[in-house]
Amino acid sequence: PGPATSARGTAPSATAPHTGSQGLAGGWSVAGALAEVPDTGGTFDLVTADLAGIGTLLGATPPDLSAGADAVLDEWVLPLTFPALDAEYRDLPVWVNIPAPIVPAIVPEVAEFDDLLGWSIVDVDSFVHYQPEPPGYFAVVAGAFADDALAGLPSVVDGVVSTHDGDELAPDLEGERVVDQLGRPVRLARDGNRIALSLTSALAERWVAGEAGTLADDAAAAAVAAVLDRAGVFGAHLFRHDFAFDPAAAAVAAGTDDPAGAIEAALDATGVDTPFSTVGIGWTVDAAATPRVIVAYAAADPEAAATLAEQLEPLYTTGSSLMTGAPLTELLGADTFAISVDGSVVSVSYAPVGRPWSTPIDMIFTRDLPFVYR
Repeated sequence: PGPATSARGTAPSATAPHTGSQGLAGGWSVAGALAEVPDTGGTFDLVTADLAGIGTLLGATPPDLSAGADAVLDEWVLPLTFPALDAEYRDLPVWVNIPAPIVPAIVPEVAEFDDLLGWSIVDVDSFVHYQPEPPGYFAVVAGAFADDALAGLPSVVDGVVSTHDGDELAPDLEGERVVDQLGRPVRLARDGNRIALSLTSALAERWVAGEAGTLADDAAAAAVAAVLDRAGVFGAHLFRHDFAFDPAAAAVAAGTDDPAGAIEAALDATGVDTPFSTVGIGWTVDAAATPRVIVAYAAADPEAAATLAEQLEPLYTTGSSLMTGAPLTELLGADTFAISVDGSVVSVSYAPVGRPWSTPIDMIFTRDLPFVYR
């Protein structure tokens, strides 16, 4: 593909990646998003996006909150998030997943959200949302927030406040639920143009104290982020899972009680036996205004990455879903895939036609090919 472009300009070259040294304070990047997140170890799901850049790309502008909740929904939230492939809805079939509580689960409550916290989704330029092993989550939003954002909220510890008083992680269905639908107290902290939200005080305290040990220090996650940033993505999902094949889990996902049967036979035929620890999935728009998906796999080392690339190439073009048996080319909406190796990372780039860009994310959650290995 040609060089990716965005509202931020030409995508960085391989010799000039985003550094992410200031997190989201100096502008969005996947690497910068990782620098915001305290590394808790173990598995995680992470989503991050440049809402300002995506808004410019899609011709959407956040309205003033005084225009009302319907305007926020129709002019900002839906244009960014509704997964439509119909060109009549938007010129480009791309969108972004914005998890709660960054946008209220009940969007019409955006005014109440703003009344409580002093900011809302219309103020957010970029975000990262981190879901580690339970309990809790951690998120950071960046934007032009009012000076009095978070004012008046009850203090938990120095620099950390809460949506309301209550025990950590304790639901309260009769109490304050505009930020958390279960009524759990949400901890918040602020540093300049960034605000952190967490269900656990410890992560918020680590963030506000600027403690070392973020996902930017994780070699595999950082390598995947660098590849996605060089591709010029507008948004990305990163996953740290155990991608080794689990026959029992695959059988459940496929609705069969025969894990030693068709599923394992299909997996045997793929030939993928090189481990990978982290996967990143992002999207961009190339110089020809064509949306492209970038899938990045972190292998153990450059030698393993070269082997993984050799195994993935026939899988993408001739493989079939373990769950449905449908060809991957049909599910992904592409029959041409550009596969390359950058250090320990294998990247796969393609232009989906008539299929959602987010299909690979669904395949990860269902433990389907091309995201399992023997």
